[in-house]
Amino acid sequence: MTIWSVDTLSDTTLWDAATRAAPLLAPGYLLQNDWLGTQAAALWNIWTYHQAITTVTAELADDMGKPEDTPTEAFHLFALDVRPQGRDAWVGEPLAVMAYVTLARSTPDDPWRVTSIKTM
Repeated sequence: MTIWSVDTLSDTTLWDAATRAAPLLAPGYLLQNDWLGTQAAALWNIWTYHQAITTVTAELADDMGKPEDTPTEAFHLFALDVRPQGRDAWVGEPLAVMAYVTLARSTPDDPWRVTSIKTM
């Protein structure tokens, strides 16, 4: 889950983490900027104060229900655990994020690309 993996010493904003994920995203999706949600964005200043990095664990949660996949569109639900830890020994509250990810491709032979990430 590259989009949520940040290092506040090398990343100047959360946008830097998102750009690392660009090869996995559908053209133009990165610019929509609806993938992050408000939780992490609100914590950026605290994370930078502590020179934090985040560790992200993702667990597939499709068993909670999702639309049927087709040869050119797939839907997946991930339970994310985002844990910030400062270089000054500070440990932030973990973020629990549910990410609804939509993937698409033009033909079944094309690679999958993320076309939507909705978080809660």
